[in-house]
Amino acid sequence: GIAAAVADFYRKIFRAITRVEAVDGATTAIISAGPFQTIRFIERELDNHDTHSFHLSYHVTHYNEARDRIAASGTLKGEGRGQVFFFDRIFDPDNGATVFPLENEVRSVYQRDFMRPLVNRWPITDEPFSDQAEVLGDIEREQGFVLGSKIG
Repeated sequence: GIAAAVADFYRKIFRAITRVEAVDGATTAIISAGPFQTIRFIERELDNHDTHSFHLSYHVTHYNEARDRIAASGTLKGEGRGQVFFFDRIFDPDNGATVFPLENEVRSVYQRDFMRPLVNRWPITDEPFSDQAEVLGDIEREQGFVLGSKIG
């Protein structure tokens, strides 16, 4: 299984509090992602797991340090400037071997969406790295809603 390696990655790269335990009989890496929030990697045999259709997104307090560690591993996508960076896989921090191919989006706590409630979210129908202005355009096209207009 890979649960222990996943927990090791988040503990060493992001200094996250992690543990590995059984959840409903399955070995699970549990990563603390903030107050009352965890990310769980549950080991299961699947016929197909498409990890290219989604990604994890989370905020960190030591953004520059985490970005530099990811850049040193060669998995950083783009330059990682500003308050958001992406990388394409979970890897063994000791030898760089791929543990699990899953894109992660890492944001600084100074990024404008930090602590934004996860309500009134909408599907992004265009490019997945959109800025808010583009997302608002998606809302207008999808739902006919324009920010600042009255509903009904």
